[in-house]
Amino acid sequence: MDGLRTWARSMRFNIPAKFTKKTLSVLGVVFLVVAGGILYRWHKYKPVEKEITKTPLSSKGTATGPGKIETYIKVPGSIDFHPKHALRIHPAFPGIAIKTFKNLGDFVNAGDTLATIESNIGIQTISVVSPIKGEVLSKNIGEGQSVTPEEEIFSIGETTLLQAKVFIPAIDVKHIKLGQTAVLASEQDSSTRATISFISPILSAETRSATALIDFTSSFLIPGMFVTAAVVVDTTDIPLSLPARFCANQSKKRVLFKVTDHGAAPNTVYFGARDYFTCEVLSGLEKGDEVFESLSEITVSQSESSDSKDEHHHED
Repeated sequence: MDGLRTWARSMRFNIPAKFTKKTLSVLGVVFLVVAGGILYRWHKYKPVEKEITKTPLSSKGTATGPGKIETYIKVPGSIDFHPKHALRIHPAFPGIAIKTFKNLGDFVNAGDTLATIESNIGIQTISVVSPIKGEVLSKNIGEGQSVTPEEEIFSIGETTLLQAKVFIPAIDVKHIKLGQTAVLASEQDSSTRATISFISPILSAETRSATALIDFTSSFLIPGMFVTAAVVVDTTDIPLSLPARFCANQSKKRVLFKVTDHGAAPNTVYFGARDYFTCEVLSGLEKGDEVFESLSEITVSQSESSDSKDEHHHED
């Protein structure tokens, strides 16, 4: 204790005599607790990049490689049910609805009874059946209701078999042919590929455009939606590419995380040409490099890799 006071005086500190060994011990404990808390918080909240770059990664990143960039002619259009897979149903005779068997949203097979109607022409009961399979899209009939042949009482349609009607300006008609691939894209950036099944041989007098039909199957493009049909008219080979999600929002460069022997290293990648599915890599990566978009994607990959190892170990 005397030595401590001597050192403190030499450093121009003055420790009062009332500071006993017990007091200094308590202060030492407090110091250790505070220092420990600071170290814990630093370890818990330190940047994730430092942890990741020290953690070996399995090959679950997206690899770069050669690709193709498509050139499009873009034309407007809209989506409707395919006429071969959708039907509006009318009663054959006027009468009173006795019973209905299907409701909005129900799935029906061809031949299923939708309703029974007591005809006004003679006392007989007529069954209204669905000639196609699909989903009940509308129902305009209720039990006890009077119906006529002019009224649509049901509409049935296959909701995933659709048709896009698009309008090709006169200047572009010569570039569009039957069987060409078209990318149908909505305002929500959802897209699907299909082929042109019909092109009108004449132009509309009102719009000076030709009508083209594109049959397709989709679970996210729905009837009534406006779309852009990007018709593929040319393709260009590129030496290095990544999926289009890596260069979203028309960005010319972006920091991606490249897989290394020691983990993942951030790299600035520069992009060139792009289409709906592919973006050209100009620099920042080489052929065969594997990359992640974000730190969260790396974390998921590590978690999946760890779970796979645990399952394999358990099976052994």
